[in-house]
Amino acid sequence: MVCGLVILTAGGAQLIRLSRSQDRVVVLREGQAVVVGEAQARVVSSRITGQQVEVTVEVTPPATGVAVGMTAAEPWSLLVGGALVAPQTEVGSCRDLPLDGGASGPLRCTVVFGAGPGTKTLAFRWGNTQRQWQLAV
Repeated sequence: MVCGLVILTAGGAQLIRLSRSQDRVVVLREGQAVVVGEAQARVVSSRITGQQVEVTVEVTPPATGVAVGMTAAEPWSLLVGGALVAPQTEVGSCRDLPLDGGASGPLRCTVVFGAGPGTKTLAFRWGNTQRQWQLAV
């Protein structure tokens, strides 16, 4: 009985602690650069052309640890209308830009996604870290 009361009290204290947690997702604006894992990323601009969203981005990959053949389009994804959309691999200059070439500065290119209605948020993932930008389109 006493053990049950101790467990109940500890569980209640943990719930109160978690409810006061200040963890928040920071959504960046176009133009803001940020370090994501070991890479640096920036959304330069965005525009809608027909049924596509074109986003100009800059990526500075780390000097080592990049998968061979990884392109500049791969770390990006788009959240639009509640769905996560991968970049279109047949268009956009990011699809042909390798990140494993030991770039000494930012690589600028365009990543393209299918457009849909709703707010558009672009995500960049490197390793276990992800950052997001609210697109102006």
